Amino acid sequence: MSEYKTIRPGLLIRGAMTSYSGYGTATMALIEQLDKIADVGIVGVECTNGMPAKIAEILQRPLLKTVHCFLDIVPPFSAKGRLKNTFSILYSMVETDRFTANIDEGILKSYHLIIVANNISQKVFGDLVGTSNVKVVPLGIDTKFFAPAKRKLDEEIKFACVGYMNKRKGIDLTIKAFQEVRKKYNCTLDIHTTGVPLLPEFYAIGGVTILAETINREELRQFYYNHDVLICSSRGEGANLPAIEMLSTGGSVIATKWAGHEMFMDEAYSYPVRHKMVYTNKKIKLFDENVRFIDRTWIRPGTKWSEPLLKDIIRSMEDICEDREKLKRKMANTYILRERFNIEKIAKDFWDTVLAFKFNSQKVKGA
Repeated sequence: MSEYKTIRPGLLIRGAMTSYSGYGTATMALIEQLDKIADVGIVGVECTNGMPAKIAEILQRPLLKTVHCFLDIVPPFSAKGRLKNTFSILYSMVETDRFTANIDEGILKSYHLIIVANNISQKVFGDLVGTSNVKVVPLGIDTKFFAPAKRKLDEEIKFACVGYMNKRKGIDLTIKAFQEVRKKYNCTLDIHTTGVPLLPEFYAIGGVTILAETINREELRQFYYNHDVLICSSRGEGANLPAIEMLSTGGSVIATKWAGHEMFMDEAYSYPVRHKMVYTNKKIKLFDENVRFIDRTWIRPGTKWSEPLLKDIIRSMEDICEDREKLKRKMANTYILRERFNIEKIAKDFWDTVLAFKFNSQKVKGA
């Protein structure tokens, strides 16, 4: 009987190997899974300490002899385009209803396939390259690492925020809501920001603690375990992995159902809040006058994102403080999210999407 050898495709992946960003953590989680079905090589846009041992091992491998597929996992403005004579994919997302002005449309059009993390991104990219060339596969997480743990739900409810607390993250709304809820209920708000310091007066608000030190993956998981609910008053998100990670650990989340949030927010285990669409040029005071953000020059006129309704955020926080049994039920239902967004399932969906697109493209060419 003759023996058949399966040829593993050579898959070259370009992306950030960073533990502090959504793109970075999502990229590393996906790489670990794709390495099971392909010979993976990595071009690291940026690398930091704290990466998984598997990623470090792949980075030290010899260069791939043959590259059958190139996967670029970066924001639209960081895309480098098709790898010469290689089936090339961009895995990306947007956080508003249109591209920023710093993208190169020609580069985006050069990819054979674009995979995006949410439905809003599919429309934005689809308007440029055609919807049939843009597929949706949400980001996945390591649900075994971010395993569920039962919260004590003491008399004091522990709210939290995680991420770069800029205008897009809606930290101004979160602080306003907390100040109102704190007047009537026993609760605290811990904010872990990876960005520049917020206004000094924010640090003097009772019940609010603002942390800015760098933490590793294990410390981040413990931060989730130490809190009951993550408040995500974001105006725009490509995915928002911290919210998915928090839910995976058995906590709950308050957030809108728009863009990246739309992919996972569910009444069964979270607290969706209503929103209205607004222009992104609204001025909000969050930082010292000396802080300047280059992305202000990138926003195109007429760009919109979501504005969570402050009264809904307050109502959700009050509901959590008043109805612990409802909160417990939602926490118990977070298994639904773990089933949908575990990285093993997402990686399979991703690769199946790639193979199906490539097969259908070849059929069209051969017709």
